[in-house]
Amino acid sequence: MTTKKSLMLMKAAEEVLRLDPKNVKTWSDLGKIRDKQKDYKGAADAYEKAVEFYPFDDSVWLKLGKIRVKLMDYKGAAEAFEKAAKILPGRLNTGIASWMQERN
Repeated sequence: MTTKKSLMLMKAAEEVLRLDPKNVKTWSDLGKIRDKQKDYKGAADAYEKAVEFYPFDDSVWLKLGKIRVKLMDYKGAAEAFEKAAKILPGRLNTGIASWMQERN
């Protein structure tokens, strides 16, 4: 993602959140933007906000777990993966497997 494009997307997301601070989709989008910028702490913060407002989305828990691995917070990652697994058990293995392939 280009710096100019990512800055525009981040500013747009921040404006949406200023107007609607409980917008789960935008918190998740902001997490993705920050992850692509390698701002893993910022990404974790955004995903944590998303699950704070809507804790029933396994995909956001999975993204949070992946970010926590990047932050070497393995206990936090395991907790996020466990929450994802409780929401939709079969999907967790697929999500982790595809992520592992991306890393190799």
